[in-house]
Amino acid sequence: MSRHNFSDENRHVIAARAGFRCSYPGCNQLTIGPAKSSDTFENTGFGCHIYSASEKGPRGQGLLTPEQIKHPTNGIWMCGSHENLIDKKSGVRFPVHTLQSWKALHEYRTSYEHSGRQAAFGFVKQIKMLNTPLFGANALINLAKTTFLIGRNGTGKSAICEWLTVLDTGRNLNRWLECDDLEYIITFDAPAEHQLQAKIAGGILDLNLDKCAVSRNYARSATVFLKDRGDPNIFCDLKKFMDLFGIEEQALRSLIAQVSSNFINRLYFSVRSGDADEAYDGERTSPIYEMRCELARGDSFSFLQLSGGEQGRILLEIAMAMAQEAVQFGPVLMIVELNSLGIDWGAIKPYLAHFANGDCLYQTIITSYGLPTNIEMLGWQIYTFEDDKNGKYSVAPTLVG
Repeated sequence: MSRHNFSDENRHVIAARAGFRCSYPGCNQLTIGPAKSSDTFENTGFGCHIYSASEKGPRGQGLLTPEQIKHPTNGIWMCGSHENLIDKKSGVRFPVHTLQSWKALHEYRTSYEHSGRQAAFGFVKQIKMLNTPLFGANALINLAKTTFLIGRNGTGKSAICEWLTVLDTGRNLNRWLECDDLEYIITFDAPAEHQLQAKIAGGILDLNLDKCAVSRNYARSATVFLKDRGDPNIFCDLKKFMDLFGIEEQALRSLIAQVSSNFINRLYFSVRSGDADEAYDGERTSPIYEMRCELARGDSFSFLQLSGGEQGRILLEIAMAMAQEAVQFGPVLMIVELNSLGIDWGAIKPYLAHFANGDCLYQTIITSYGLPTNIEMLGWQIYTFEDDKNGKYSVAPTLVG
């Protein structure tokens, strides 16, 4: 039976990205230092496979190719004690999604320290459902750098997204205020570890931060929630996108002025002409603005003239600019409801590569009905949402492939 071991070069990459410290939560043991001889050093750490090096190893291989098995993204750095622990009992206690979360969290911490604490470190680790109308008790989602929530429409993906935004705002929980059986806990670093417990009771959102009653999360974590292409009943693009992104007018104008990429040259708002607004039959009390989009290929269109996929890409780039701006000062979780944006997999692939890149400091959650088989999945956290036999939904981590 062939075994796909890490090369010395890849093992060194795994160790260096971990700062040569153990990635086991709470350990952080330094695994490199001077040896007895004055001209050498001693390395006591191990580059452990997340998906196994051999077919019958702990956690299996998840249909990864040999090259993916040997890639540094499939490795986690451990001290000698924890290297043995994670592989005991066929790795049942430490599944793939857990190790991926540990790796992402530890590398975030290492990056934060290495930057001279110039980058604002933070990481949303987990959401645990204590009591909800949709999921069984104690349903759990461990988040990685990039996490996919996969399932058909109406299986609870959007609910999870809305519940997570309570880290930043309660505006997305309005539809849950009549629910008397909603309670969950979010565990996150900002940069110290915190727990935010949210509960709906009597139409009121009760929050407890580290067991202290609060009206909002004071251990600040920003969320950017791109749930769709905006309310179709709002005819003014300016007001529509203020509502979508939850920001005021001047902040939005400033934000879109920062957006520039190999897809977009320039975005700006202009007053819409009367002829272009035939669908609007209400009384106008203020100007109706349209967003003008100058594309990199040289064309210029109003937002409404673009295809659904092009509209989705523009809104995604605005959300990314918002996340990139905020992550300079605190941890950020960007949440994207992919199917509502109309972006196909060919167009989204470059963005996925960016989200996985170490230069992208914010976390990302993406919801979708499914994943194509030809999309690179190594290092992603994937959860599948399905109906269960008790009239609720189940959520479970999914093997790659």
